[in-house]
Order: sequence, then C-alpha cells, then structure tokens
Amino acid sequence: MIKIFTIVKDEIDVVHEWVMYHGHIFGFKNLYIIDNMSSDGTYEKLLELQQIHGCNVSQKLHYSLKGEYMTQYIREFCSELDSAGNYVAPIAYPIDIDEFITLYDKETNTVSCDKDKILAYFNDVILPMIECNEHVVFKANYIMSKIMSDAPNGSLGYNNAVRECSHGKYADYGNFAKTFFSSKHVIERGIHIDHGNHYMTCGYYPTPIVLVHYHARSYEQMCKKIYNNVAGFDYPVNNAALLQGYVSSAGGHHVQNRINVLNGTFKLDVEQMDVNRPSSESHIPLHPVWELISHISI
Repeated sequence: MIKIFTIVKDEIDVVHEWVMYHGHIFGFKNLYIIDNMSSDGTYEKLLELQQIHGCNVSQKLHYSLKGEYMTQYIREFCSELDSAGNYVAPIAYPIDIDEFITLYDKETNTVSCDKDKILAYFNDVILPMIECNEHVVFKANYIMSKIMSDAPNGSLGYNNAVRECSHGKYADYGNFAKTFFSSKHVIERGIHIDHGNHYMTCGYYPTPIVLVHYHARSYEQMCKKIYNNVAGFDYPVNNAALLQGYVSSAGGHHVQNRINVLNGTFKLDVEQMDVNRPSSESHIPLHPVWELISHISI
C-alpha cells in the first residue's frame, strides 16, 4: 500500500529506532534505505536489521544526488502492477532518517503512533483520493523536537533523542512541508524530488500526518551532520573564510552552521520548559514515539 524511502549518512544514533518504528507500522519489506557511505556503524547496523527483519538496504556514493536517488527508487520499486493494472504500492513517501510518521490532533495537541489509526488514514482517506484522481500530492507538516531546559546536559543535547527528547513544537511549513505522492503521479508524470526530499507545488492536499523531526540531538551528532552536509557538496569544509562564499548556495544553512563550528560559536538551541501554555505553540509530548518503539520486540 505504501513504501517509505530514505537516505542516511552517519546517523547511528537514530537509525535503529527509525527502522523499528516504521517497519512495525508499514512492514519492514516496504522500507527502502540508501546508505551514503557511512563510517560510524550506521551501514553495519542497517545490514543487521536487513538480515533480521528484511528491510531493503543499499549504498550510493554521491551525496549531491540525494533527490535523484529518491526519485529513481520510487520509480523502480513502486512500479509493480497487479493483474488489474493498478499499482501494488500506490503511495510513495520519501522522508529523512530523523523523521517519524505520526498523526497529529491539533485540538488536543497530541501525536498518535497507533498503527491501526495511521494505516486507516492512508487506506480510508488518501487511497480513495488517489483512486479517483481527486488529489495525487499530499503534505505533512512537522513537529520539531526541542532540547528542553530540564534536560540533563542540555548544552550537549541528547545521546538518543528518540528516547530522551520529551517535547516538540508544531511547525506549519506550507508549501515547503514534506510531500508524499501517488506512485503513479511520480512514475508517469516525470516528477523529481529535490535534494532535501522536498517537492514544491501549489497543488496539494494538507493532511494531519505529521513528521516528528528529531533535529535536536547531541552536539557531536549535529556537528557530524553539518560536516557531512557541507562536504557532500564539495565545499571547502575546513575553511571558514572560503565557506562564506557558499552561504547563499545549496545547503546554505549547513554552510553557516559549519562556519559557526569552525569559529567555535555553534551552540544547540535549548528551550525553557513551559509545557502548560494554552496555545497552538504549546510543547507537544513526544513520549508516544518512544513508547511504541520500546514495546516492539527486537
């Protein structure tokens, strides 16, 4: 029904949790993970998970081709048709390795990781729209994880953000929100996904599917991600002066963060603990994600 696609490089701190979570909900055989030549144990962990659970793991070399890889994989692995000529996997979902698919209830300011509820939404709401061509492009906003002021060693972040991070904030990214698609739309209309797994279009259906984005992790992990993102574009990753010329280029926010790292000014954002504010900006509890993972037999 749905296939999930992601690409990862040196993210050993979340890769096990990501695979277990999405494999439980969507089926391990429907997970397609590209490793971008990791060197921190991520690839070895993925091979172990592939051996045990049957997720699909491969390696690709070029970081700058992330969008092309995602597009290629959707076209290749979502193209199977049944005897009636319908796509066996009519929904394709490209996301990042630190993003977890949930349902968000704005009225109660809560996330649900309930497998049955999530699958029912895709089956009962999204599929009928695709089948009648009412909508073929769908958007999911974010809940951005936060390092809270009551976290131990808050200035260093979380060693395991999925386990330790307690709250996040809802973020409406509008047209820049993450997209999932009708597989047919991607395959037959030549759709291309960009480097950040985004797809910019004015025609889309907004959904209550929300990605819990574990962006706030450890200081060490954030520095590693920043380095890999900048080095992947072949920018002068160790020269702050030269990097200034790339701040307005692709991956510019990573470039600025790398400059800050080199200058010794990069810091993690730590938020004051204030989870009782009665507004849409209230902090959202993220414990349902970890509770689901911790109850999955591994």
